[in-house]
Amino acid sequence: MGLAKTRHDKLLAILDERIREGEGIRAAAKHIPARVDQEFPGGFQTHIRARDLMDFDRFAEWRSKSMSVAVQIVPPGNAHRQEVERFATAPADIGHLRYILAKLRALKDDFGNGLLDDVWLLVRAEVAGDYMAQAEILFAEGYHVPAAVLAGAVLEDAMRRLSDGKGLATMKPSGQRRGINAMNDDLAKASVYNAAKAHEIRAWADNRNDCAHGDGGKVKPDDVDRMIKGVRTFVADYLK
Repeated sequence: MGLAKTRHDKLLAILDERIREGEGIRAAAKHIPARVDQEFPGGFQTHIRARDLMDFDRFAEWRSKSMSVAVQIVPPGNAHRQEVERFATAPADIGHLRYILAKLRALKDDFGNGLLDDVWLLVRAEVAGDYMAQAEILFAEGYHVPAAVLAGAVLEDAMRRLSDGKGLATMKPSGQRRGINAMNDDLAKASVYNAAKAHEIRAWADNRNDCAHGDGGKVKPDDVDRMIKGVRTFVADYLK
């Protein structure tokens, strides 16, 4: 029960974070007021409607991360499930951003008040004890894009731990974290693994980046399946 409580609290915290991120995207959107485009004799006019322009890449990443947490919370058959699954194809406009935000708030309320299936939570907590297990669950349920994002997070953490163990840099001089590819290059140069493994890791990093930044259509489910299996094997082989 302790594991379930910990998992419950963590998911609530992630929901809070996604809501804050969505509100930030909404606040940063630029409002373009309506205007008259052309005027014709007789008083006839054509108009351009008011609209809100927002950062597409930021929205796409947030949309993917929002669905990743939502599908971990909502059991199949629940009234919220179908609406959550629509996140993946929601267009990048202010109306759909508000729609996703509204659903995240509703999920937080229901989940926080114990209105979602506690058995589902217990099962998921036991099975998804680490991010790789969660990635496998998402992939099996047909969500290969968020599965790749989670597997990529595991890969990045593994690369960081491996680099630390070999005395290689994991931070930039600016204080920012180094990415997978930079650490991969250093580990390969240090002969921690061979060029073929480095090439495979670069492919996994590309999959993760595409899926996390709104280009998940480039990534095939079979690629994600191989990535999940490969990352799990990599962690077992190099982080014993």
